[in-house]
Amino acid sequence: AGKVLYLAKDGEFDDIVLICLYDIYDEKQKTAIVKSSEIRGNKTYYSLLVDGKEYSFVSDVASVAYIGTALKVDFEGNSISFIRGSVDAEAISTSIRAIDAKRVKINDSVYLFKSNTTIYYMDSRGVIKQIGISDIDLTKTYSRVAVYLDKPGEIDGRAEVIFIVE
Repeated sequence: AGKVLYLAKDGEFDDIVLICLYDIYDEKQKTAIVKSSEIRGNKTYYSLLVDGKEYSFVSDVASVAYIGTALKVDFEGNSISFIRGSVDAEAISTSIRAIDAKRVKINDSVYLFKSNTTIYYMDSRGVIKQIGISDIDLTKTYSRVAVYLDKPGEIDGRAEVIFIVE
């Protein structure tokens, strides 16, 4: 989430006269889904999905990540600059109870969407593709449905990624 870098106050009432913020629109940190990872020597070569686009990243740390793992990544310009680590799902289930253009219901909890929520579907062959709301079958039992939020739910986190496994 965005952070206050500097706050200047002035006057008898300590009125705020200047606020410097960093990444208030959460564009520098995103949730990525591992499409593939391969260790070669002492490096790991990743193919990651972010906002429906595929990115490559080479890490100096030899550590394999499984297909479908969610990672928090930093962006610098239009490329991934750093992998912060794995992300835990806010909710895990085998079905989706309800979904519309603004929210999803998993188990008995409702999660609001970010403006750019991405839904991924992994088939039985391990192929991951981006899908839309209309592609989701509410009557189907999936192997796994996971909801990843942009920030913790208790501070108004919104669904950034939904990952469905056939």
